[in-house]
Parts: sequence; structure tokens; C-alpha cells
Amino acid sequence: MKAYLVLLLVAIVHRVIAVVTETNPPVLELTDATFSQALQTHDEVFVDFYAKWCGTCKRLEPEFTAAAEQMSGKSNVQFAKVDIDENPGLAGQFFITRLPTLYHIRNNEVRRVPVSLRRYEITKFVRESEWQDIKPWNRLFSPLSIIGSAVFYFATFVKWLSTMPYWFFGVVIAGFIAIFAVSFWVEMHNDVQKHPQKDSARPATKQKTRKTRKID
Repeated sequence: MKAYLVLLLVAIVHRVIAVVTETNPPVLELTDATFSQALQTHDEVFVDFYAKWCGTCKRLEPEFTAAAEQMSGKSNVQFAKVDIDENPGLAGQFFITRLPTLYHIRNNEVRRVPVSLRRYEITKFVRESEWQDIKPWNRLFSPLSIIGSAVFYFATFVKWLSTMPYWFFGVVIAGFIAIFAVSFWVEMHNDVQKHPQKDSARPATKQKTRKTRKID
């Protein structure tokens, strides 16, 4: 009976731990829709931009996750990751040109972090606040600036266009042509009404007759 109670207690504790882990995972999976909310919720965010096809990203992932688990509860830094293929807005906003790319964000200051594939170097970076040694982005050109936001929406729009079927672009082009043709016809029609033909508006004139001299 005691052994049964012990097993039951262990199962309950294990379940509670699993629920807590699911609710507060060591590494948040952020998207175009949830990124801004995460910045408002957490004081510091350490983000890994990756792609599923990237070999180096696959080698970094277990080290990054292990570092996040090790620093959980010991630091205010929230570890996070972003799939650039699924979130083109963030990929454009943070000017991702190589993978993986790490960013540290605190007080709207964005810093690009040198990539390390070793767990202890990642934890040391967070624990000793080594991000202070990195110069932040200029606020005018920062990913969190107006320029960064504009790039975010443009990249999202381009991604949306890429999902459209080919016939959609044909309909759009045909629509523009039809609008242009109708506008041209209306403009010409209005111009004719404002400026009628000159011949119809000019009063009739008497024809002059030439007198001829009779020669004897």
C-alpha cells in the first residue's frame, strides 16, 4: 500500500512538473504575432533566429535549450527562438542574412550576439551580463524602430503574395487594365461634353458671290 502511494505521489509530481514546463517552457517559440507581446512581458529576451534546414542551427539548438534550462529561475532573461521561414516579418525586421543569428533585447536596445555553440559560453554570457560589452543598434535603424516596423510589414506582404496562385495576379492585372480603360473612356466623354465640335458651334456665314465683268 505504501509503495502504491509513493508511486502515485511521484506520478502526480511528475505531471505537475510537466504542466509547469509546458506553461513556462525554457525557450519560447515566438512568431510574427507574438513577438511584440513577449517584449512587453519580459524584461530581457535572448532570441535565436533559425531555420529547420540549417545544419549549424541544429547543432546550436540543444546547447541553447540546455543553457535556457540551466538559467531558468536564475536570471530575468527569457530565451526564445524564431523560425525565419514561418515568420518572414521578423526575419526582415531583424535583417537576418545568416543563420543562426542571436539577438539580445533589453529596454528596446537590440544587440547582435556572436554565435557560440557551447552551453557554458551561452550561460556565461547571460550570467555575467556580457551583452553590456556589445554596442547596441542605432535607435534610428534598430529593428524596433519605425524603419524596422516598415520592413516587417513589407516582408509579411511579400510572403503573402508568394502564397497566392498565378491566376490571382492575372485577375489583378486585368482589373487594373479595366479600371484604366473605364477611366479613359469617362475622361474622353466628359471632354467631348465640355468642348463640343467647333463646326457645330460656329454660326453660318453667307457665301460671297464674285462678280464677273462682261467683255465686249
